Amino acid sequence: MSQKETCPKCGKKNYRIMALSVFIKIFLVKEVECSGCHFKWILNQYLCDPRNEHRYIQPHKEKLIQLHRWIWEYFNRKLESWEVIHHKNGKKGDNRYNNLVLMTTYSHARLERQKREIRKRREK
Repeated sequence: MSQKETCPKCGKKNYRIMALSVFIKIFLVKEVECSGCHFKWILNQYLCDPRNEHRYIQPHKEKLIQLHRWIWEYFNRKLESWEVIHHKNGKKGDNRYNNLVLMTTYSHARLERQKREIRKRREK
């Protein structure tokens, strides 16, 4: 954990998320509470992850959910079981709202298959 993720009052690294919200579709804002002294503070986090990996969050003690799915549901509606969120630029760590597209699982699988075929042709 970085220094920012420690409690500013007691310095402990254990905290729980109290509330989540997105600010200007660039920051994920977490209201957190220290599990030791119960001090509350705000953590800001960029929605773009340079490691290009999916990130997971656990809002309000619910089950773990992928960050890009949570962002889509925050601005739109709950996803159905046959729906997925696709990253337009192909970077899994780029969770900005304008980079996310709603697709069916079938159309997403077809798109990814086409991308793989194009990459294979380029390698030859």
